[in-house]
Formats: sequence, C-alpha cells, structure tokens
Amino acid sequence: MADTTIRQDMLDLAADLREIPTDPFDVRQTQVFVVTRVWSGGQKGAPAAPNQPRYTDTEMELLPRPKVRPLTQREIASSGGRYDDGDLIVKYIQPMPPTEPGGITTAQMLQDHVPQGTEIFYRLAGAINGNYNRRSSNIAPALHYELVIGQRRDSPAKT
Repeated sequence: MADTTIRQDMLDLAADLREIPTDPFDVRQTQVFVVTRVWSGGQKGAPAAPNQPRYTDTEMELLPRPKVRPLTQREIASSGGRYDDGDLIVKYIQPMPPTEPGGITTAQMLQDHVPQGTEIFYRLAGAINGNYNRRSSNIAPALHYELVIGQRRDSPAKT
C-alpha cells in the first residue's frame, strides 16, 4: 500500500463530499471544461497549412463539478478594476496530480509554461454557457482552488 499524506487523505474526502451537491441534488448545473487549444500555424490566430485545421482543442472536465457564480458588485468594486460586470468565480476546484482524472494541477491553474501557439481557456456548459479566460487564480487553499474568469470575445452569448 502506498504511503499517503494527511493532505491527500483530506483531498480524497473533500472530493467525495463535493460530489454530494452534484449527483443526488443536481445543484451544480454548470460544467467547467479546461480547453487546451493548439494552433496549427504555431501562434494564436496564425493560418494553418493547406488541408489542416486552424487549431485542435482538447478538453478536460473539472470534477467534481465546482461551484460557479457571478461576482457580486462588491467584489467587482473592490477589485481595483481587475474584474468586470459579468465575470464569474469558480470555487471548490479539486487539486489533483496530473495522473488523476478531473482534477487540475497548479501549473494548469496558473497557466505556467504554456508553449508558443497554445492557449488555455475555460468552456462552461449547462446553467451558464460560454468561453472564458482566466482573470486570476487562488491556489492558496489547501483543499481547493478558486478561479475568476471573464468571457472571451469568441464566446457564444450567455444564457
């Protein structure tokens, strides 16, 4: 049996508890996907070679489903101009090692070391729809991460 830390045990317990609002009660109705887009032309927006797609997307759903809500007017006003009306906060994101499905790593949250010609954004589906960019991340909590996202220009209209 592999040695586990108390933090890992608590992460596992937190993941189990976060499933409760998702499954039986269907409270968290917005799915959040991390989209990694690789542009065929080597940089964002570059044309692709003939008979090649402009870009390729891969998606990973954040599980268990995080809580998504609009920022309050107080949060927007106290942000010093960092956030806008319509921005969303995504809370209770499960940190996971890259080998575990559904979790997200610190590097993915901070978007560190993103190669040239690659972009990372978030696609929401369900009660809230659209494509969003990261505005800020909070990776300090030991048992979950938080993310503030703002709608992209290429996003379908909000519902």
